[in-house]
Amino acid sequence: VGSTNDKFVFLSDTTLPVKPFSFIYDQLTVDRDSDFCIFPRNEWAEVSGLASGGGMTVRVAPKHHQWIVLNRKHALESVHRSREQLDLMSTLHLNLGIMNKGYSNTGCLDEFWHFQTAYRSVQIPQGHANLVMEDFNGGPLSTTNYQIQGRCNTFVHWV
Repeated sequence: VGSTNDKFVFLSDTTLPVKPFSFIYDQLTVDRDSDFCIFPRNEWAEVSGLASGGGMTVRVAPKHHQWIVLNRKHALESVHRSREQLDLMSTLHLNLGIMNKGYSNTGCLDEFWHFQTAYRSVQIPQGHANLVMEDFNGGPLSTTNYQIQGRCNTFVHWV
């Protein structure tokens, strides 16, 4: 029925493996965490709103590359919650052309949906934060880091 060490790799139809299967297997099964290749902070979606007790709250949605590696827990959550957050594009005000404190809130649903499904809503406390995410490789996520974060097994960033 599977193992807690199982990984589920999401790739595109044009993905070409450049390493032997044994190397890839060893890399992916070294731990039980999910691998999200997170875009720099200025590409995350950010939506401000009123907090229940007054004041402002900031919801962020880290943007990630479509090529992800999910652990068994996150893969099952994705299947079980596949009918949820179908309004994520409008909830995050994506692709409306609105600049929000320097964040342009652009992207595709598959660049936000899996992370939001695994980690739900991410709220940033006042000031800067390092967000510790359970079962997340390459963390904690820094809200002030303008570099790629996380673990990027299935993506090459050519500089």
